[in-house]
Amino acid sequence: MYNIAICDGDDVTSGLLEGTLKCYFKVKNLRVRIRRFLTPEALARYSGQFDIAFLDADANHDGCVRTGKLLISKNPDVFLYILSDRFTYLDDAMDLKAFRYLSKNIDVDRLCASIDIITTRIKRITFVSNYVRVSLKESDIVCIYSKDRKTYVLTENGFAYPTTVSMKNWNLRLADNPVFNQPHYSYIVNVNYVSSFDGEKIVIRCNDGKSLEIFPSQRKVGEFRRCFLFAASEK
Repeated sequence: MYNIAICDGDDVTSGLLEGTLKCYFKVKNLRVRIRRFLTPEALARYSGQFDIAFLDADANHDGCVRTGKLLISKNPDVFLYILSDRFTYLDDAMDLKAFRYLSKNIDVDRLCASIDIITTRIKRITFVSNYVRVSLKESDIVCIYSKDRKTYVLTENGFAYPTTVSMKNWNLRLADNPVFNQPHYSYIVNVNYVSSFDGEKIVIRCNDGKSLEIFPSQRKVGEFRRCFLFAASEK
C-alpha cells in the first residue's frame, strides 16, 4: 500500500491530481491510499505517515515549509513534491530536498515518469500466501512470526498472510533493512511499529489498533534495544 497526501486548497487541482494518481496505480496494479488536505496545518495534525506528499507552496508558503519538515521528521524517506506556478520557492524546495517541483498545470507524462522512479526505489518483498502471489512494501510489514509450522506476515492494516517461508529465509531476505530485528527466534520485528519497550516486553501496534506482545530472548535484548534506539533517533 502506497500512502499519498495531497495538500492543496484548490479542490479542482487536487481532484485532478488525485484522479491521475488513481489511474496510474490502477494500471500498475498497485494498492494506493490517497488523502486530501485543504491546508498544511490540517496535514500537520494528521498522525499517520506518507510515502509521497504533494504540497501547494503558493497558497501558504510558510505553512508548506513547516509541514514539509514535519513530514520528513515522521518519515525521512518521504518523497516530497512541491506544487507551485512560481519559481520563487525553488530554494525552499531544495532545502527540503524535495523530489520534484511541479507546476499546478500538471504534466501527466512527467508526473508518471517520476512515480515510476519512486515505485522502483521503494523496497518491496514478494512471496506466496495460500497459492496467491503477494507483493508488499517492506515498510508495510509490522512483524513476521512463526506458529504451527507456518510463518505469518503481519501488515500495517492488521492482516496476517500465512506463508511457508522459513524464519531463516525471512531473515536473509530482510537482512539489508536495518529496521528489522529478531528479538526472539519466533519473531522478526519492524521496530518502527514498536509502541513500547521496557526491556522485558515489546509491544507492537498496527495502524488499525491491533497490538501484539513479544518477550525477547535475554541474549537478544541488548541488540534489539540498540536497533530500536537507532531507528528512533533517525525519525
